[in-house]
Amino acid sequence: MAASDRYGRAGHVGAEFAGRARQLIREVEAAEPATDACLIRLIDRIGQRLAHKRTLRKDMLIGLVHDWRTAPELQRFRVAFSQTKDEVFEDQLIGARMRPAANAAWNGWEPRLLVERLSLRTGKKSTWMDQQITASISLHAIARWLSRNRDNSEAALLRDLALLSANQEIATPFAVTTPHGRWVGELIAVRDDTQTSPIYSARTFLAADMGAE
Repeated sequence: MAASDRYGRAGHVGAEFAGRARQLIREVEAAEPATDACLIRLIDRIGQRLAHKRTLRKDMLIGLVHDWRTAPELQRFRVAFSQTKDEVFEDQLIGARMRPAANAAWNGWEPRLLVERLSLRTGKKSTWMDQQITASISLHAIARWLSRNRDNSEAALLRDLALLSANQEIATPFAVTTPHGRWVGELIAVRDDTQTSPIYSARTFLAADMGAE
């Protein structure tokens, strides 16, 4: 039996939710130039400090983290911001076009969301930065999430995406639990300039009372 959508027909994503998912991706993509410019300014600022010293003084780091945390351009699509003794990281939503991993016959490029992490690590003798993709969320998964959550606000979506990007268990297929359901999908390999890393690629979202779809 096909999995039943709580707010739509079995096996079907309603046009309302598919449209909202596409609109969200468009809005994320529209915000990217300002987000990227803000992050570039941040990286340049750190680079200028490190050009003279291998690590940042505590007072420099405090001011930098404050400006980073409160930057207006980074607020709307921030998935997570965390600071520990040795690391500060920011998770931001970005748009992308990818071939669906679960459909080898698909010839086109599907719009989707990625979670990108910018991290700053500090040590006694050095400070360094890193950027990586931590999660990929298909258009279908976003639409299913919107249709299967009674609170389907943007803030609630960012909260549930944070659970996906923070999950460290390496398993495929996977199911990452949220307060009202679970992200379901597979691990995929993403390569940057230096390495290939496994990330979660969410294929769909299931409500808590649903079986496999």
